[in-house]
Amino acid sequence: MTKNQTSKRIFELDTLRGIAVIAMIIDHFTYLLFEFYVMSPTIFSNFGKINPVTFRKIVNVLVEFQMSSFRDGAHYVFCTIFLLLVGISCTFSKNNLIRGLKVGIGAAIISVATIIISFVIQDNFSIIFGILHLICVSILLFHLVQKLYPNKWLYLIIGCFLILWGFLIKWWDAPFIGDYRTITFVDLFKIILGYKVFGADHFGIIPCTGIVFVGAFLGELLYKKRQTLFPKLDKAWHKPFTYIGQHALIIYLFHQVISIVIIVLMFLLAGYRF
Repeated sequence: MTKNQTSKRIFELDTLRGIAVIAMIIDHFTYLLFEFYVMSPTIFSNFGKINPVTFRKIVNVLVEFQMSSFRDGAHYVFCTIFLLLVGISCTFSKNNLIRGLKVGIGAAIISVATIIISFVIQDNFSIIFGILHLICVSILLFHLVQKLYPNKWLYLIIGCFLILWGFLIKWWDAPFIGDYRTITFVDLFKIILGYKVFGADHFGIIPCTGIVFVGAFLGELLYKKRQTLFPKLDKAWHKPFTYIGQHALIIYLFHQVISIVIIVLMFLLAGYRF
């Protein structure tokens, strides 16, 4: 391969990552509306320029979406895709240590910001071990394994082991901790591992890191030549998705703040007065 070929990004990976990020933004946006509704249902009856009944119907649809099995299923599908892509990208990176630490900085910012917000508004929006924390730890663990014994079959074994471990401990039914003030050091350790759940954004090492390692296996298996698998589909149609996929970390860090601003502006334009 020429230098240009090796440096060219693989469009289908960025496209899938972009689609997963868009799905995350939609989910989080509707979740914020859902939280506003739960905290103060009367907030949607204070509009002057639109029919409050109509608006309430719209909100009810969003609330039903958040409570639906479809949302739960889509959540697992897109999160799995995203984590597989993290693993595939690990096999492309020249320095997973630096890459993991950069994600770790973003994760720390999220934790500090959400803990401060929770303290100010006296409600639980804290994120202790969310998707960025999980990605950080997974990349660093992969970096360690890659340095010790770089072998795609070892990646698959580790991945399947962690996923099976997750099913054995029934990760989907892990105990939920509702108040961050009651968390002990043991609880924190269990939250990180995946034995307990805390916060709206929680991804335990077990089984989620296993998905990343399976992704690393797929990266070595399918993208050994570091070339797209679908060259005939590499057209202009995917540019919006690939752009989002290439800037996933920045978008994740700021999309919640932007979503809140949009919701507030939407309320004001619709005639709501605080």
